[in-house]
Amino acid sequence: ADGTATGSFTVPVFAANVLRKVLEQMTAPRRQTPEAAGKSAMTWAHRKGLAFADLLERLPTDRLNGKVAATVVVTVEHEKLRSEVGAASLDTGHDLSAAQVRRIACGAGILPLVLGGASQILDLGRMARFFTEAQRTALATRYDECAAEGCDRPYAWTELHHEDPWHPDGRTDLDRAVPLCGYHHRLMHNPAYRATVSTIEGKKSVRYTRRT
Repeated sequence: ADGTATGSFTVPVFAANVLRKVLEQMTAPRRQTPEAAGKSAMTWAHRKGLAFADLLERLPTDRLNGKVAATVVVTVEHEKLRSEVGAASLDTGHDLSAAQVRRIACGAGILPLVLGGASQILDLGRMARFFTEAQRTALATRYDECAAEGCDRPYAWTELHHEDPWHPDGRTDLDRAVPLCGYHHRLMHNPAYRATVSTIEGKKSVRYTRRT
């Protein structure tokens, strides 16, 4: 076995076109990426398969049997929250009006991110290997999308990578977390690529180059 699976399914035409559009958007080459330069060895079928896997991995699984459709992080300034004037931002990189927030609150779980509220431990050092939901929520105020240059996958779809490998001495601290989409997280661990991480105003930016 090569670690892959092949199959087929039948869905309504509308759903099929929605899925096709999503996968095409997720696999559209960016000028800053190896794919855009024609240097990728992957076929389009392979890319779309990986995109479909990323799509499935990002689906919420903790509330599938409940009434809550999804959980989103809504960031809004305290004054805007009180006055209901202005836009709120989501961890998916989109903006919402106050009216939209009220509407989706009827059907989706809302996790408000209020700066200056009750504090939580955001630097775990060597006490824990994995980043926490509190750390992930805090990073939503810094990032709208994947930290890889040229990638526009929304932050909600990213995985938190240790800038310094946890083994042997990396720390699970907020400032050492690098949000990467599934594709760019795989590149981070691909020996064929070199990753250069820079920090600009508290945000990580990752540039990948193929090793020669």
